[in-house]
Amino acid sequence: MDLVVALDIGGTLVKGAMVDREGNTLDDFKLGTLIGRGANDFVARLGSYINTLRKNAAAKGDRVLAIGMGVAGKILQKEGKIVFSPNLMPLNNYPLASELQKRTMLPVFMDNDANAFGIGERWKGAGREHENWLGITLGTGVGGVLILNGERWQGDDVGFVGEIGHTIVYPEGPLCNCGKRGCLEALSSATALTRGAKEAIEKGEKETELAEAYERNELNPILIADAAGRGDKLAVRLFERFGHGLGIAISNTFNLLGITTCIIGGGVSAAWPRFIDEVWKTLREVNSMVNFDQVVIKRASLGNRAAVLGAARLAWIELGKGH
Repeated sequence: MDLVVALDIGGTLVKGAMVDREGNTLDDFKLGTLIGRGANDFVARLGSYINTLRKNAAAKGDRVLAIGMGVAGKILQKEGKIVFSPNLMPLNNYPLASELQKRTMLPVFMDNDANAFGIGERWKGAGREHENWLGITLGTGVGGVLILNGERWQGDDVGFVGEIGHTIVYPEGPLCNCGKRGCLEALSSATALTRGAKEAIEKGEKETELAEAYERNELNPILIADAAGRGDKLAVRLFERFGHGLGIAISNTFNLLGITTCIIGGGVSAAWPRFIDEVWKTLREVNSMVNFDQVVIKRASLGNRAAVLGAARLAWIELGKGH
């Protein structure tokens, strides 16, 4: 059997699997990124693990043909380089693909993790029945991907595309980690929820069940979502802001591209009931162009497997081009 190694590289964990041409996964695994040890250490450990996978596969009569990777950050895909990743700083401007290729003697294909998410959902998930859609990943930050005519839109190969998280929805809004104000990521991410709760409590909003978690330094999006479900005013307000920002960003994208489908994934999408009504409400308030009978907004279906499957699909596509 022919296989590829598929990797979803995050700041804390590398999630991976061996994947065949049909998208069947074998030997799922997780590795600690341990990026604080430096880029060379990371590539050495990853390369060693992949070489072990290859030996085990060969013992079963299988062949590993390539490596596909989804990596958070600004990526120069053709060069196999991470230009900037806030959670993988030692890899900034590091030739990750070529270094891993040297250690494994396998071709390596790399893309942004949100693009990998989109490729995976288009291949085996919620995007299979849609030719044109906006994908949004809600996690520590907000990632985006555009699937147009069934393929991911790649733009001008400038290192980013579909970065909806850094489109501005409130020009005077909260400060984003990118240094600008009012980005979607500053309103509709795990970081935004936690930071918003912390700032409100520090400004004197003590009549909230989140105050105790704040005192213990244990505020997190799960607690905030649970509190919103119980009607906590601060938590409800944060998720209303969360959904409102998403609604504006989705509306703008629909109007710009003439599309009507959005698929939302990422860890914070688990709080779907807390924000989706506000997304629809905002979309109806601000959009005068779309036919709402045609609009589809739905959750991704692959969970944390989307980027791994997308990385695998990327590798199979590139191998098919004759690399």
